[in-house]
Amino acid sequence: RPYVGLRHDGILYAGQALQHLVPKAMSQDIFFVNGSQDNYSVVSPLLAAMYARWGLDLVQIVLPAVCQAALLGAVLWLLRPLPAVERWLGLAAVAVLSHIYGGFGIFAFAERFVTGRTLAEPLVLAALALLLHNRLAWALLAALAAAALHPLVTLPALLVGWLLLIQQDRRWAWAGSMALLPLLLAWLGRPPFNALLQTYDDDWWRMVTLANSQVLASRWGVVDWQVVMLDLGVLAGAARVLPRPLSRLAAAVAVATVALLLVSMIGADWWRNVLITQLQVWRVLWLARLLCLALLPAIALHLWRRGPSGRLAALALGATVIAVNGNWEGGWMFLLSTLAALVLMYFGKPLRPPVQRLAAAAMLLAIVGLSLAVAMRSIDALGLHRESFDLPTWLLVIFTMPAVSLPLAAALFAGYTRGQAPALAAVTVATFGVLLAGASWDRRSDWIRYVETGLQRMHPFDPLIPETAQVYWHNELPATWLLLRRPSYYSGGQGAGLLFNRETALEFGRRHALLAPLDLQATLCNAMAMLNGGKNDPSDCMPTEELLERFCTATNGPDFMIFERRLPKGVVASWTFNPAADTARTFYLYDCRQFR
Repeated sequence: RPYVGLRHDGILYAGQALQHLVPKAMSQDIFFVNGSQDNYSVVSPLLAAMYARWGLDLVQIVLPAVCQAALLGAVLWLLRPLPAVERWLGLAAVAVLSHIYGGFGIFAFAERFVTGRTLAEPLVLAALALLLHNRLAWALLAALAAAALHPLVTLPALLVGWLLLIQQDRRWAWAGSMALLPLLLAWLGRPPFNALLQTYDDDWWRMVTLANSQVLASRWGVVDWQVVMLDLGVLAGAARVLPRPLSRLAAAVAVATVALLLVSMIGADWWRNVLITQLQVWRVLWLARLLCLALLPAIALHLWRRGPSGRLAALALGATVIAVNGNWEGGWMFLLSTLAALVLMYFGKPLRPPVQRLAAAAMLLAIVGLSLAVAMRSIDALGLHRESFDLPTWLLVIFTMPAVSLPLAAALFAGYTRGQAPALAAVTVATFGVLLAGASWDRRSDWIRYVETGLQRMHPFDPLIPETAQVYWHNELPATWLLLRRPSYYSGGQGAGLLFNRETALEFGRRHALLAPLDLQATLCNAMAMLNGGKNDPSDCMPTEELLERFCTATNGPDFMIFERRLPKGVVASWTFNPAADTARTFYLYDCRQFR
């Protein structure tokens, strides 16, 4: 999981912090002009202070590493009731298996960039661990700190904590009456709870489904629901066979997951309720995903110890994990095969030895075949980003293959427990792995490094652009914010907050429609470039002068535009980013006043 720089929601959080540093300019950005959910978190002022003190580039790489270490520490604490080998393999599973949850592969826990989620997740796990150890006051303190950082990630954990308390003492059920408080606040018209009495109108809803469809569970695909089914299945098994308090935690997370998914599908997808949609209660899946990975080795080893039928079920589970972890669309077939193996183990008659061996061989063949198929797909994907990785591709693929990485982790543990010489060898291999990972973790490109240090210098375009001017820099939202410190006219990422504000949604939709021809032209340019010798560079054919004039003369259009193509009209400055001769990029600044 290399660090490749500022991206995804990390860009939006950097922008929110920037709003505290340069409020006059950033308050005119479409992402902030009508307010944002940033009002309900302390992350942005905290990050702004850290950026001012240590620099964005340092904070962006150090903070995720610290938070991931804290998360793994919390996982290890949660797994204390398990034997040592199951704790170690659970930690390895969390490290190497997919962290993605929810729809369209957008969200994951332990992300490699700074968001409120990055900071809140270790605190949420610590709160649950404290609660399991009957330290209620400290658990509440950790939960409140997590809620201050990211309320949406913490809210499902509060439900899980309440269910844990009820398991311990049913008198805690009275706390469910606190659910009436949001209704009272909604009736009194107090934001954000007043949104509980509102529904999205058709125009706003259309933009939500266009830019934020990942928040609507009914729109997720088969691949997304396979992950949910695997997580719930593992949690159900853990609730049945693992020691307390892990069985209690697994049961609570499973119940909360089912309940909140139903609330989300009814309240958001069907009812279009504004507050329920905004709360995104389906985010409970991050807890389900993490706990599933942590408990998966314990479940597999439990099955393996139950004799031939259990070993068949364990192999079926292994094939299912590989298929689902690799986003294989046929993963549901392996889910069904695992269910069949479990039914056979618990309720059926033992298979005859020849049939048992044949079924086990088929599952082993499936594990090998799936692993090879996923590996080939990973190699192809890594080939598209080869410039970001200087490690051998095969090495990267190995450590993302559970059929290889988890047995390697088991071999390390076995060596560590088999005497002085094997223990020394295991520690040496592990130490080398840690040093190699640390030395190769930073995989930022020269361009990303330059953008991340943008707050430390003045850009050549800066004197030419008024502080509140609207700038469209094609596909470069981070550069617009961090290099120029100017409001961005439009970027797809800025649509992330439109489900929180109707005016933002409608204006985003207008700008999206205005600039849609540019995306089409970029797609056509890419296709033509690839047909003409494989050169994938749209900068030599887009935008056309006609499109540029159309954008600049539109009502409430951009004030300045930046592209990598020089046209005869409108250019007021150029700038070349040239870290090396073969990677130079020249950008041209267009002043839209010259088209009006």
